Amino acid sequence: MAIERPDRIPETKSEWKARHKQLAPKPLHQWENLRSASEITEKQFLGLRVIWPTRRKREDFVFHHALDADVSMAAQILGHFEVFQNFIKHIKGYHTRIQHRGDSADRLELGVFASPRRHQLETIRRVKDTTDEEGDTEMPDEPEPRERPQPGLYKEETVSTKSGDTERMEISPTLNYSPSMQGSMYECAEDMPGKKKETIGESIVNNAAIQLLAAICEVTADPACEFLDYRGPFEKFVSIGNVSMEARVDGVLLGREIPDIFAIFEVKPRYRRRKSSPKILWQESAEFVAWINHDLKNKRVVEWPMRLLIAQDHDEIYLCVAEYDEGYIEFLKEGDDSTDSFLSIQEYGPFHIRSGDQMEKLANIIYAYCQAVTDHINSIKSQTEPLT
Repeated sequence: MAIERPDRIPETKSEWKARHKQLAPKPLHQWENLRSASEITEKQFLGLRVIWPTRRKREDFVFHHALDADVSMAAQILGHFEVFQNFIKHIKGYHTRIQHRGDSADRLELGVFASPRRHQLETIRRVKDTTDEEGDTEMPDEPEPRERPQPGLYKEETVSTKSGDTERMEISPTLNYSPSMQGSMYECAEDMPGKKKETIGESIVNNAAIQLLAAICEVTADPACEFLDYRGPFEKFVSIGNVSMEARVDGVLLGREIPDIFAIFEVKPRYRRRKSSPKILWQESAEFVAWINHDLKNKRVVEWPMRLLIAQDHDEIYLCVAEYDEGYIEFLKEGDDSTDSFLSIQEYGPFHIRSGDQMEKLANIIYAYCQAVTDHINSIKSQTEPLT
């Protein structure tokens, strides 16, 4: 188990400055090159001038003040959308499978949400023990704690296969696995004692994330955007001053008729551990920077006030919102490391895919966000035909 080092993800400017003084990294624009965002080092992360304030609860999530997003309206619409409500009931009913036969009642009742639910179950079912092997970003290992995990954190179920046989399904540890997820001792898996589980492959988690996000966006009114597992412009090296960095996100919320990106998402098979394993947050920081810089060099068709990253880490989903000022933009353009401007990334969550209530809350947020994007694009389109 890795030693916890909270200062490796600075929450405030003062924490960043203290860590920066300790490591004394070169200014960002003096690096010969940056490695891929997924391989970014701590010194390079510090060079990006990013802070991550203390994680806030999912109930605290707020949209940008300039964004016309109506979560209450989304809740009302989805509350009367039968297949979505069946999807939530499927989670709350603690069902462990989706029928695969063409005449399956499950598939008919869940409609567009049948595939997302099936992939969520695969994310939960196909697990292995998590190790602390994350290259040079981990602190030295310390012995595993001897105490036994708290009761209620692990559970084994049997599930029926297509043939009617049963197989053992190991439910990975995350909170208390009652259908209602009530009475949980821990808000997120990072806080739990004992060993953790992770999905056996990142592609399984990616399928679950993109299927869910795409389904929610698809049922908005005449959507002008869509979620795609498209690495797009971030496949190429993004120039920051004289430095280049490759950043590949796992997907984007992209305009259907315009090339603008309105959200990005990133998935990992293992749980988020910002205290002991900060590499995931370093990577997401670099992806935000790459996205901002991409928009600086490729003028957007439609201006948008909010930078949103949706992260799924095993069976937990987080919403991350980045904010910055003109001073930070000048830093990216000119490399003036004397600035006091930072990129601040506020993390909300987690939303557990095992909880019907939490998935409904997340869906309301994503629906409202996608509808706001659509309404904004259509508003601009009506004023400036055609959008190109």
